[in-house]
Order: sequence, then C-alpha cells, then structure tokens
Amino acid sequence: MSKFSVGAILGNHGNAAVVVIGNDVIRLNSLLAATGNEDLPGGFGLSEMLDHWDVWLPHLKSVVGAFENNVSIRNACEIEAVSEVTWLPPIQRPRKLICMGTNYAGHAAEVSSDPLKAPYSFIKTTSNTLRGSGATITLLDIAQMNDWEVELTVVIGRAARHVEEGRAMDYVAGYTIINDVSARDWVASSPKFLGIDWVVGKSIDGCAPIASMCAKSFVTQKLPVPTELANRLPPAAAFVLCTQKSKLGRIQP
Repeated sequence: MSKFSVGAILGNHGNAAVVVIGNDVIRLNSLLAATGNEDLPGGFGLSEMLDHWDVWLPHLKSVVGAFENNVSIRNACEIEAVSEVTWLPPIQRPRKLICMGTNYAGHAAEVSSDPLKAPYSFIKTTSNTLRGSGATITLLDIAQMNDWEVELTVVIGRAARHVEEGRAMDYVAGYTIINDVSARDWVASSPKFLGIDWVVGKSIDGCAPIASMCAKSFVTQKLPVPTELANRLPPAAAFVLCTQKSKLGRIQP
C-alpha cells in the first residue's frame, strides 16, 4: 500500500477531510461511501480522528487499500490534484502547539554560549496562527526582521503524562511540516527582567502554515536524514521543505 497523508481542504460546503496519495487528493467522504462506509459527521476531521487514532488508522489503511486495488472504487471517488485545492490546516482544533526552541546546536550557539541542559519550549497560539499549505500570509508590517524556520512537527495521538523515554513513540500519530514565521525583533523587544515575549513575536495571525499529516507508520522509527524524510512527507509540505534546517533569513514585509 502506498503511503498517504491526512489533511483538510476548503470545499463547496465547508471544510472537507481528505487523504492524499501521491498527487491525488481524495475526499474522504467519497472514499468512505465508495467502500460501503458511513459518511463522516459534519465538521469531523483529523482532530476528531486523533481522539481514537488506534481505531481510525487501520480503518484509513483499509479504505486506501481498497481504493488502490479496485478501479470501480477509484472511479466512484471525488479526486483532485494537489495543486488544484485550497488547503486548510489538517488539525482544525489542536489542543496546543508546543515549540522547541534552539533545538539544534548551531542555533543554540547563536543564542547563547552556554549549552542548554534541557529542551527550551514555548507555546504558539493555534486559533489564529495555523494556515493551510500555500496560503498567503501577511507579515507584521511594523517589524524590521520577519523570519521563517522550517520545523519538523510531531503530532501526538494519545493523551500522555509521565511517559518513559522508551515508550515515547507509542504516543506519536504522525509527522508534518510547519513554517514557524516570527517577528524576530519583537521576540527580543521585552525588558530583560521580564524575559522573552514569545506571544507578540511568535503568535502573529497566519504565522504557522502547516501541511497534511503523514502517519507514523510510513516513517521509520529512527528518523531518516532530511532528504529521505522529504520523500516520505505529504506533497503539500513541499512549499516549506528544505534539505536541512535553514539559517534564519530576513523576509521583507
């Protein structure tokens, strides 16, 4: 069975959940109907699937397998090309978006000469920042240094607390790519005694474009090098994908 990703597009009657196989974007409701399954309830998408991912993943694999092996099922589905649809964030109602700052040695050295003893994290708001792949975003016009960072994003598919390191991957549902856009000069604009203002500089409207999610089972447990990972991530990720973590670049508003 081919690898596939799960996402959401703008349809004629609102959001539509889709599966992506190669260049084919298949509306999930049409695939479910073609395989004799019930339609999804209105507004149902990946956010809701993740609440029962252990059930939904094998179900999705089953209908995708039927799609690939039965011409009649394929002909009964609504299929569009990746470049022809308007992408929405695959997870419409994420509970939280946790960002790991200075997550590689080169960037950590740029920020501080003292090595970090533990990961440094912050929250990026989701209701206003997430956008679909290819969406046009408006940069903060009063910022002098609008930056972007390509980030591998891990989607957690189960409630987790006090998880042992050896079991961490049991809680991962899949992977995608986020373009972490920020107003760098506003992140560092706070008085030192107050610390960094992550909210103003990192949570600007539209500053987290995100691609559809590729299930964990299609990516090796030991993450491959970025060029190999690029071949495993969904096509919709291509607009932000690089072969390695990029140095921060200035984007003119």
